Amino acid sequence: MKKNENRELSGLSETTKAFIVIIIILIIGVIFRWSYISEEILKGFEFFSK
Repeated sequence: MKKNENRELSGLSETTKAFIVIIIILIIGVIFRWSYISEEILKGFEFFSK
């Protein structure tokens, strides 16, 4: 299984590999800050519902 994944990743360009890493980092960041993000979204909806 690992050999197949390594072959698939080695066929990608450096730019594509960098984008994959950035996307993973962003997803992890959103997961860690989810409570803050959801609070701010709710505050925004409360502002517009007045």
